[in-house]
Amino acid sequence: AIAAAGGYALSWTAHDLRYGVPVAMAAQVAAGTTVVVNVSRGVIDAARARFAHVTVIEVTAPAAVLAARLAARGREDTAAINKRLARVAAPVADRPGVHQLVNEGSVADGVAAMVAMIKSAAEAES
Repeated sequence: AIAAAGGYALSWTAHDLRYGVPVAMAAQVAAGTTVVVNVSRGVIDAARARFAHVTVIEVTAPAAVLAARLAARGREDTAAINKRLARVAAPVADRPGVHQLVNEGSVADGVAAMVAMIKSAAEAES
């Protein structure tokens, strides 16, 4: 209903679920605010077409780590986990303007690395 009413600046489907970036966030970007959005790799080109400054940080981990994390969440069966892992085989880091964060350590380490990358990207844009 929100998508049909034009409430999303970007919307997409992944893993049999629907996602969207609210129009209000687009207004924040237009006002010069740095925003962080978790999107699917299939919507990156649309994000770049919609917004002037897009920095992509691909967060990944070794397949065994991803499989263990997905299984620990308990939201998906083995078939769904294998489907997700198959999509990982197509990295986006090979594309221009994409940075890769290999997140195989603790949550704190991953957060610190992500914050550092975001700050670096924001400084480069200013």
